[in-house]
Amino acid sequence: MNYSPVALEFLNAIATKFNLTDKTTCINVALATMVKSGIPLNAAFDALFGEGAYKAFAGKIYDALRSQAVG
Repeated sequence: MNYSPVALEFLNAIATKFNLTDKTTCINVALATMVKSGIPLNAAFDALFGEGAYKAFAGKIYDALRSQAVG
């Protein structure tokens, strides 16, 4: 995953502040912090993972759910 320098700084700050070593937990805290501060989830997701990441992720989930419903 290629994070922007700002995203890396934010994730590292969270890891340091909360003494976290698990990347998934840091990402969850980052997303929750941004959403709680009023940033829409799709914008927060794109801020961490890059422009269009939310749309791609949502598309993969949609496709996976559709394949389970059909199959």
